[in-house]
Amino acid sequence: MNEGRYTENADGTLTLVRWPRTKEAAVIPAQVEGRAVTRIAPMAFAPFHMEEKDFVSGFRPPYSFNMFILMSGGKVTHEKTDEGGPEEVVLPDTVREIGAYAFWHCHNLKKVNVPAGVKLIRAGTFGECVNLKKVSLPDSLIAVGLCDEGALQDRVQNCISGEMLRGMPDVGAFYACHSLKELVLPESLRVLGAHTFNSSGLVKLRIATKEAFPGKEKARAADADYAIADNAFDHAASLQWMDKLDRSGRTAYRIGLPAARDKILIADRTFGRLSHIPKDFFTEKAVYFDQLAQEVFRLDFSARMALGRLRYDGALLPEYRAWYIRLLIDHFAQAPQFMPEDPKQPDPFAALFSALMETGDLTAGDVSSLIRTAGEEHLSSALLNEMMRVRTESFSMATGFEDLEI
Repeated sequence: MNEGRYTENADGTLTLVRWPRTKEAAVIPAQVEGRAVTRIAPMAFAPFHMEEKDFVSGFRPPYSFNMFILMSGGKVTHEKTDEGGPEEVVLPDTVREIGAYAFWHCHNLKKVNVPAGVKLIRAGTFGECVNLKKVSLPDSLIAVGLCDEGALQDRVQNCISGEMLRGMPDVGAFYACHSLKELVLPESLRVLGAHTFNSSGLVKLRIATKEAFPGKEKARAADADYAIADNAFDHAASLQWMDKLDRSGRTAYRIGLPAARDKILIADRTFGRLSHIPKDFFTEKAVYFDQLAQEVFRLDFSARMALGRLRYDGALLPEYRAWYIRLLIDHFAQAPQFMPEDPKQPDPFAALFSALMETGDLTAGDVSSLIRTAGEEHLSSALLNEMMRVRTESFSMATGFEDLEI
């Protein structure tokens, strides 16, 4: 039985305008009575609804969306039975358009696919989907957070002019998606609108690229094809890692972001550049961030950069590699300040030692220095024994002089 309510489009296809707020998975049919379902209307899965003509004519940014709903009065209807919405939404490949705030307040939603052919994810689409964990984005996607289909004309030129990036609603496309820890952006994407990841729980953002191996150039090289709003990553302080993917989908290189990034003052001459890192990652080459880690040194940033770049070291120059390794050795005692939490390895010192050994670049003297630090900091005997074992088994040429200061 088909539970949705539909309206007919000018071309004879259908728009889904309303779906019940029950917990059961919502499987949207590709056809209803022989006609293709091609659109999802604004607020189709939200706890309240209004006619699309009223939404389109009445809602004008930078109006607050919540204020707009309150002011709309009798035009808004509420669900009589509201269980928080479906836990999963399956959209057919026939869908080419998803309206703004379509899944607003779907608290149960954990998984959704955006069909191939969708070019735009509008503002508030997944707003306050607090349990959303997985979103599959199509290779057709060009923009996230824009309200006007016309902004896609001539790709991003209308957006670069500024109006569509400044005049946005106050709710980003992934606003308050606290459970969304990782997201892959397709290489087709060119625009991120205002507040896209505001208050999200995003930890890792992965960006596909059409380059075979991105980031090889030594000099800064901006990609004017991107238009990223200055506040696209506002209040997304949980973001720790950003990856560039090569054509095969593998991580070519990774950068680390500073903790409490939102507290960095943009006007600060020394650290202000760090607040722009998420936006810069779309347009700068890998070496730019290696330089930044040295020039704007902050342990919560530079050490995370070292962890990311040493593991995924695409385009990493030898001099930066040596500097990153020395940084982690010299600041081994401060590991809890920059090591990411790992339930599989709760001891940050042990995790850092393993990461350093994986580089394959440590000397017997380096390991002895780490043993000395571990002793001074009264670290676990298990870690000390492991360090001693590694040094004994891995460095047959050790002379014993490395132990004189331990």
